[in-house]
Amino acid sequence: MVLGLPHIEINRLVDKYDCSLVVVGSHGRTMAGEIFLGGVASSVLHNATRPVLVLRLKLKDEEGKKVCEPAICDPLHHVLFPTDFSDNAERAFAHVKKIAECGADQITLLHVQDKGNIDRHLRAKLEEFNQIDTERLERLKVEIEGLGAKKVNVELPYGSPKKEIIDRTRQDDISLVIMGTQGRGYVGELLLGSVSYAVARHSQTSVLLIRAIR
Repeated sequence: MVLGLPHIEINRLVDKYDCSLVVVGSHGRTMAGEIFLGGVASSVLHNATRPVLVLRLKLKDEEGKKVCEPAICDPLHHVLFPTDFSDNAERAFAHVKKIAECGADQITLLHVQDKGNIDRHLRAKLEEFNQIDTERLERLKVEIEGLGAKKVNVELPYGSPKKEIIDRTRQDDISLVIMGTQGRGYVGELLLGSVSYAVARHSQTSVLLIRAIR
């Protein structure tokens, strides 16, 4: 037990003990019904120096008290890997490959064609973009199939990256999301991208975020 600001003390201890992973819990819902991150979890995500696993916790009533159920995170069941093909996404993919080597049952590779950017000036090039990005996803698929993944899916939806990724976590039986904390929009000292934060906040399953190299 230490006294201080959570994100500062956690990062200090991470460096002191050379930890490879930070695990935080997220539970509860706002009055609007959406899942939210607690203050400590949010602070850790925005300032983490190592990968962070956000475990989605559930609360239940037990004798008039709110009790936290044990968190279940099965990284070998069905992993969702959203990618924008950035350098940070490549770092996150290294973790996906490790899971494939361990014999993952299913891995879904997902790239969202950003409608907000494409519709403005590039709508005529969408077919070309789809062809290029499908080939990229297929190369990743071949790579992790060769490492032992039993089933690999490739998906290329068109829409808002935040919405498409979050909606995907609510389908089928995704057991873990792995993604980078930064994409092509990395600027200055911004430590957590808006898409990454939105997924960590709203995903119905646990999320492993891999930090960018600063």
